[in-house]
Amino acid sequence: MNTLNIKIPYDDLKTYVDVDWNLLFFGFEKGFVEKEAVVQHSYSLIEKEANPSPLLLDLAWEKDEHSIYEYLLKLADPYSTDNDKNHKEKFLFLVLNRVFENRDQYADPLELVEIVYADFDYPEEVSTFVRYMPAQFPLHNSQEENINRLYENWEKFLLEKIDQQSR
Repeated sequence: MNTLNIKIPYDDLKTYVDVDWNLLFFGFEKGFVEKEAVVQHSYSLIEKEANPSPLLLDLAWEKDEHSIYEYLLKLADPYSTDNDKNHKEKFLFLVLNRVFENRDQYADPLELVEIVYADFDYPEEVSTFVRYMPAQFPLHNSQEENINRLYENWEKFLLEKIDQQSR
């Protein structure tokens, strides 16, 4: 699912989505979240709680990836599939947002969109900015204008998702 091996930093997670243990478990298991993000989340909860649990305190000091997975198993509900679709949608947004924000660092950002599109099982809402998909509007006169439209559609998708998150 994470062919590009894109990691979402904790700051991006907490900026764009509501972070909970189930989301972190999903992201960690699928390779979108590194152990540092899990530990950072435990720090943020410790700062807010008057009497944090010993489990949370132990996690804050953990460095071993396998042990972090074990903590996530205890803190999340890993067998709940109710949120998998929701978590998948959030990481689709987070990955596409990460690539968009850093598009100048990639030789062909639209190729990355195509890979993410496939990784997430071809979500229809992304098809408007996938190069090889048929255009929904008449083609422009130049290839550059058509590529610009893809970027505009991509940005529109991200802005709509950000707006949905803020409601």
